[in-house]
Amino acid sequence: MNMKQERFEYGCMNDDEWYFLLKSPKGKLILHSDAYPTKEDCCRTIDAVKQYAINAQIIQVDTLEQY
Repeated sequence: MNMKQERFEYGCMNDDEWYFLLKSPKGKLILHSDAYPTKEDCCRTIDAVKQYAINAQIIQVDTLEQY
């Protein structure tokens, strides 16, 4: 696949839950999401990532909190 720009891909996997991927222009995986119960939840999260990531600070912490 010859990709010319970064992109989100989303779909349903074998567990009937929805996931999304963020891929680089060369097709390298940058990010893989957690599972979402519905397509709408998955797409809503993609929109949130697009909205908030552009201005997000990059901060190194000593220990990451569990989510």
